[in-house]
Amino acid sequence: MITHTTVTDGPQRFSGPLMRDVLGAAGLQADAVLAVALNDYEIEIPTADFDRFDVIAALSMNGEPLTPRDKGPIWIVYPRDDHAELQDIRYDYRWVWQLARLEAQ
Repeated sequence: MITHTTVTDGPQRFSGPLMRDVLGAAGLQADAVLAVALNDYEIEIPTADFDRFDVIAALSMNGEPLTPRDKGPIWIVYPRDDHAELQDIRYDYRWVWQLARLEAQ
């Protein structure tokens, strides 16, 4: 996926599995997940986002693996450029970088 972010310059190329596939592989069925970052930032994300949009669990940016120094090891990335409604601060809060875990809500 290629998209702009609010914290990088210009469009970036992200790769990783779709969040809906990650949840499916884990057998997780919930209305929302609590995404928790390494720095203890947390936010509840409706799982409907993952069905409605091609949100990914980014493992790399521009061909380079994400590390904790550059928002890794996993960064929840929305296809911001593909949907005008995703260019809203409510969705920006859901771009969890340094993802440590997901909890069913």
